[in-house]
This record gives sequence, structure tokens and C-alpha cells, in this order.
Amino acid sequence: MREVPVFLFVGFMDSGKTTFINATLHDPEFTRGGKAKTLLVCCEEGELEYDLEEMDRIGVSVVMIENEEDLNGEYLTSLQKQYKPEQIIIEFNGTWDVERLIAQDVPKSWVVVQIIATADASIFDMYLNNNDMKNMIMSQISRADDVFFNRCNKDTDMKRFGTTVKAMNRRAQILFEFDDEQLVPYKQELNIDLDQPVIEISDIDYGNWYIDAMENPMKYDGKVVSFLGLVYNPRRMQKDLFGVGRMSMVCCAEDTRFFGLACNWPDDPKKKPAHESWITIKARMHAKFVESEQEYTIVLEPLRILPAKEPEDGMIYFN
Repeated sequence: MREVPVFLFVGFMDSGKTTFINATLHDPEFTRGGKAKTLLVCCEEGELEYDLEEMDRIGVSVVMIENEEDLNGEYLTSLQKQYKPEQIIIEFNGTWDVERLIAQDVPKSWVVVQIIATADASIFDMYLNNNDMKNMIMSQISRADDVFFNRCNKDTDMKRFGTTVKAMNRRAQILFEFDDEQLVPYKQELNIDLDQPVIEISDIDYGNWYIDAMENPMKYDGKVVSFLGLVYNPRRMQKDLFGVGRMSMVCCAEDTRFFGLACNWPDDPKKKPAHESWITIKARMHAKFVESEQEYTIVLEPLRILPAKEPEDGMIYFN
């Protein structure tokens, strides 16, 4: 069975999805000069409409879906039979549930190869300060492979927006597009000297350090770190492991997450640090390949563990 690649664009209305898709469809490499049969499924009608005659010229069939209930497996299967596309773009409605779409029983040949989230940098703060909007943004960004901030200017807080996205989805690639169409990739900023014999991680730096370590485990292989952490060691935990890290409220109070690392424990399991206790840990970092994930991650080798007092604010923040 020949696979049909699906490109899913998510983001609120007027976030730049249609502009981005138009540019993609007019890229000769994407449409192979109009020879690739492309299906464009539009789930919302933005301010910039598609030129249907132009779409037909470049081999793109356009289908509109106005109701979320109509975006179901049965209908998508009928589209596959009718249009027999070689590739598909879905412009998703920003107020619909992206998890519901991903859970649909789509045609077996369809393979989601890329999820692109677009965001208007000029009003991103407003969305973050609205709980309902924030929850929808969280759902979209947590699934995205790429996040594009458009309408950026000199006042755009790239560091804060970037760390906010990374806290939601550390694997996402982030780009900022400025008014002059300049594209600037997000670069993680660390206020940490990685050449020190023992890398001291403060509460302020923990979030950025954790994301960087998860993204670049080989960079930290063999290095020694020290930080204040909360122990994750429930009864179901493996006898030779425990977790240590910090909690963070990524999106809202209902979305508090544990950003922690696995720590080896070669000693008596009964002597492991107690679940939800606080410790100061000095440990050597090892990059370990995880077969199930097909990627490297960081595992700690404890060198010293001391009991610690719970801080006044045990949370860590990314922005």
C-alpha cells in the first residue's frame, strides 16, 4: 500500500495558516510542478481565501468542512476514494480538538508526517493570559513538529515565547518570522558554565537546563551536576531506579508536570530516597540509548545525596 503523506496545519484563525499553506502549495518542489495530486482540506475560512482556479491549475483539489462532526473517519475515507490524492494538507480549525482528529480512524494509507503550528506573535501574550485559549494552544503546540511565530518585531520576546513552547513540547522546532520576512530560529539560552567540574543548577536555570539536556544528551555525557530536586519514587518504581526533578505549571494549574530524570540506584532498595522528599543531589550524567524511543536520554549516576528542606516555592518556571 502506497503511503499518503499528511501535513496538518494548526493554529487560531488569522495566525497565518492560509498564507503558509499558499506558499507551500506554490512551491514547485512540493507539488512537483502541478503533477502531484494534492488534496487540501480546509476546516475554517480565513480572511485570505484560496483561488480555486489557481489551485486547480497546480493540481490541488480543495474541500471545505464547516462542522467538526463532519471531520470523521468515514468522511475522510470517502475523500481518499474520490480524489485519490498523493499528498494531503489539512488546515485545521483552531477552536476544534486536535486530539479528536488524531484519534480518528483515518484511511490506513494516510501518514501524518508533519504537524505545523502557526502563532501570531503580536497577540500570543493575550492567548497565554486566557485560560481557555491557553488550553487550546497547549493542545496544538504539544503535538507540533514545527512552531512558526509570524508578525514578529523588535519587541517580540523570543526567549520567553521559545521557552514557553519548549516547556510544552521540547521536540518542536521554532522559527520567528519578522516583518521583512527574515526567519530567525529559536536558540536556547543557558546561563550555565558547562566547563565547571561540578555544574551547579539553580532553581532559575533548571527548566532551560532540563530541556537542553533532553535535546542534547551527548553534550552532557560524563558531566557532573548538582541541584535541588523532588524525588519521584512510588511503590511501583523499579527497585534500581528513582526519579528526581522539579514540578512546573506549564499551561495552567491543571497542567502541572514533573520535569525529572531517571537516577540509577545500585544500593539497597529500602535505602532509596522517599517518594516526594526533597534532596540535593550530585550526580554524573550519562547519555543512554532507549530502544523503545529510538533516541538517547540522560540517566543520572548518584555521587552524593543529601536531604534538603522543601523550598517556599517548589515550582520551576520557563517564562
